Amino acid sequence: MKKQIFIGIIILSLRIHLINAQVEVPFRYHNLEFKDYIDLVKTHNLEFAAEKLNINISEAAIEVAKIFHDPYISVDWIEDLENKSRTNYGFSAELSKTIDLAGKRNARIDLTLSEKELTKALVADYFRKLQAEATLVYLEAMKQNQLFMVRYNSYQTMKKLHEADSIRLMLGSIM
Repeated sequence: MKKQIFIGIIILSLRIHLINAQVEVPFRYHNLEFKDYIDLVKTHNLEFAAEKLNINISEAAIEVAKIFHDPYISVDWIEDLENKSRTNYGFSAELSKTIDLAGKRNARIDLTLSEKELTKALVADYFRKLQAEATLVYLEAMKQNQLFMVRYNSYQTMKKLHEADSIRLMLGSIM
């Protein structure tokens, strides 16, 4: 029993000497202005880039709406064969063309133009929401930075107090 306690004390004393306190790690501080941050959000956000592509898609839809439909041509050949003899021949051809009456083409163009305006408004609204969210994240980061600086200053003060107390202890001023 005494041997186990003695071994336990030796292990504890060795572990105490091997345990290191926290090591001070220098950090890199990069000051990022709000305008630069919003520009980075605008240029590097993939969802916003995808939303901007919707504008190009709506512009292409306008061009499609302006195009006249092509005519449709169909040709058929009919041949009846009975006992390897040709009995009947037939030929048919069809030409069809879709004609938009009563301003249907203009209405389709106007519809795609209004859809383009709607898409632009939706993209602007998406960017406004993205800016609002990015602003909240930036402000939270500033808050966390200020809290870190307060804690870091407190740490530096405590470190200086510890150094002063260590010197006073070596000089014998305090016990």
